[in-house]
Amino acid sequence: MPTKYDTEKRNICFAFSFLIETLYNMTKKPSLWLCLLFDAVGSLSYLLPAVGEWTDVIWAPISAFLFYRLFGGKTGKVGAVVSFVEELFPFIDIIPTFTIGYICTRLRKEPQAKFTEK
Repeated sequence: MPTKYDTEKRNICFAFSFLIETLYNMTKKPSLWLCLLFDAVGSLSYLLPAVGEWTDVIWAPISAFLFYRLFGGKTGKVGAVVSFVEELFPFIDIIPTFTIGYICTRLRKEPQAKFTEK
């Protein structure tokens, strides 16, 4: 039998997942606002000086999962590993990994189809 805590936790996860899917489906690429939000969440550990770095142990796998889901493909895989390592090690989680990923995807040129003349 699920407890009240389990139900609340499930509702929070559903709301967070709905937010991600809604913002992601707006452009089929992650928005800058969403990337800035996730970078801000990753930096919130600095507000808790004594226990802040321990919260990164919880945020690191979540951050890696979100990065992979948002960016997908090679960028998502590489970025997820970088995001995980960056959040896990102390004092370097100020690096805006999601924003850097956003910039990389926007600057990357799409491969152009090669036309052959017959």
